[in-house]
Amino acid sequence: MVGGQEIIATLFKKGVLAIGNLSLIQTIFGQYIKSGISPFNVTSSNLRRNRGFVYYIYHQLVMHNFTSHRQLLADGMHRFYLLPSSENKSILLKYGKEQSDVKIPLSEIYHNKVEGLPSFYAHPAFNYQLEYHENNLYFVLRPTFVITTDEKNVLKSREAGIAINVALSGRYNATMDMYLMFWLDYLKKGQANVEIGFPPGAQPPVAKIVLEGNYSYSARSV
Repeated sequence: MVGGQEIIATLFKKGVLAIGNLSLIQTIFGQYIKSGISPFNVTSSNLRRNRGFVYYIYHQLVMHNFTSHRQLLADGMHRFYLLPSSENKSILLKYGKEQSDVKIPLSEIYHNKVEGLPSFYAHPAFNYQLEYHENNLYFVLRPTFVITTDEKNVLKSREAGIAINVALSGRYNATMDMYLMFWLDYLKKGQANVEIGFPPGAQPPVAKIVLEGNYSYSARSV
């Protein structure tokens, strides 16, 4: 973000690569524009290293969309999670061939499972990465948990890492599949595919990442 405005920008060679409303970009960067504004086409050569300025732009786009448009909380750049509220303790998921109603709890309490943590809460979360393979850019989503002792503040301690493993180890593959489906359903927001637009909520957005419906998954979260 630039100066609180809905522009994502990063330095690129001797210029700036930016995503946002064109007139807003011209206003913000006007005094620095010496040779006009031209479109930048992302190519496979920009993606092969699985890092760099293009990935920075993509990660910023995801961060802003998920936190402002999907009301997710961020734990760093690549982990997002949900916490319960007084009105919302769980989220309903239509799951399986029968589309049965399954309640996904936003908080589960554990007692006497980790030395140094008499009790803790586990909250649904996911980690993601962008990975480029064979001319495809993959959004890799792995369900996990974040840990609190008060349902508010995420713990970063060694004990918290152990607590995450406790929460994961008690779940079979089918349960983790259910959490994966929950996150995909949550991110779709009622649409056919996951669409990550910028600025969030703008119609039409000036930039958009669409995750095609060819979803696949591994049997176990890591």
